[in-house]
Amino acid sequence: MPRVKTTAQPKRRAAPKHPPRLRWVVRGAGVAILGGFVAWLGVSGTATRMLDAAGSDLVRTSASLGYRVQIVTVEGRVETDAQEILRAVGVSRGDAILGFSPDAARRAIEQIPWVSSATVSRRLPDTVHVAIVERRPIALWQNSGKLTLIDRDGTDLGAPAGGLDEFRDLPLVVGPDAPRHAQAMLDALKAVPDLARRVSAMVRIGSRRWDLRLDNGVDVKLPEEDIAGALTAVANAAANEKLLERDVRTVDLRLPGKMVLQQNEPPQPEKKDNAKKQPAAVVRAGQRI
Repeated sequence: MPRVKTTAQPKRRAAPKHPPRLRWVVRGAGVAILGGFVAWLGVSGTATRMLDAAGSDLVRTSASLGYRVQIVTVEGRVETDAQEILRAVGVSRGDAILGFSPDAARRAIEQIPWVSSATVSRRLPDTVHVAIVERRPIALWQNSGKLTLIDRDGTDLGAPAGGLDEFRDLPLVVGPDAPRHAQAMLDALKAVPDLARRVSAMVRIGSRRWDLRLDNGVDVKLPEEDIAGALTAVANAAANEKLLERDVRTVDLRLPGKMVLQQNEPPQPEKKDNAKKQPAAVVRAGQRI
């Protein structure tokens, strides 16, 4: 299995101290010829397509001259599992590097949830280089009691191996179809930053609309249409009328142009037993009762 590095291209291994003279000459000539060929055509472009279409004779010859995979370098990886990338690349240490398809590897790598895009190239004579752009999580998604990360496209990124602690400040969205609509909801909240800071969860209701749970326990029921107008109305009422400081349980904006407030239920008084308690009778031995 090839080694995986996440830094710049590593130093080449030192050649044997005393290689046979003929082998050295043949290898040097092969490196010069193939290296000149690739440099003339350009590694990423025409050369790559021509090398992908090369016959087995060229692949075998190049392998005998030392053009074999020894190292896989990865650039841009933060959350993506390195072994998952290596499996997607699909090469083993010692494979002929000209028999390797960068395009097939790129397609496989882009199937990994954390990867938004990838480029794969050969760095002759022995290195496969992978550069990826990772997806950026925008929210935590709670579904069926499970927490995972999602990006702006609604892609479920799962939970990273290191856990979710570093992502606890992300907004929480709830509901089966919440990921597909989360970015639009977050964009709408940007227009009302004071209200947005108080949102602790966004709950998708019936695949049609959102409820917002605020940090003081108030639920804001948004309409299916004109979400921006509804958010502005709540933000203005909060700023000008101290709406969110009142004893309010629910702010309902589902009806166009109306804001219906539901107050918290008043505490129920404790029931008091007014009946006088009778003292317990004391019975002595031989006493009639």
